[in-house]
Amino acid sequence: MRSGVERVVLGSDFPWYTPGATAAVVEELPGLSASEAAAIIGENAARLLRLG
Repeated sequence: MRSGVERVVLGSDFPWYTPGATAAVVEELPGLSASEAAAIIGENAARLLRLG
């Protein structure tokens, strides 16, 4: 990923798709490892918001 996985977060305020379905799409993206998908799905947001 050109911009770096650590700079991408999953948004959940789009009214036509559920967050779980969107997360499943991210998990299936070619070229992303499981740890990169986990970062996009929630770990990056937790880091940015200093949640843990």
